Amino acid sequence: VSMHHGGGVGIGYSQHAGMVMVADGMDETAQRIKRVLTNDPGIGVARHADAG
Repeated sequence: VSMHHGGGVGIGYSQHAGMVMVADGMDETAQRIKRVLTNDPGIGVARHADAG
C-alpha cells in the first residue's frame, strides 16, 4: 500500500491509499493481480451504492 496526496484537489487536501502490484510472470502472481483488479473497483462500486 502506498500513500498519496492530492486526489485532484491539491497537496494536503486529500490523502488516499493506493496499491502497487509487481507483475513478475509467475502463475501465483497472476492470480493475485486478477483478484486485486477485480476486488478493488468492486469495493468502490459497493461503497458508492451504500452511500445512496
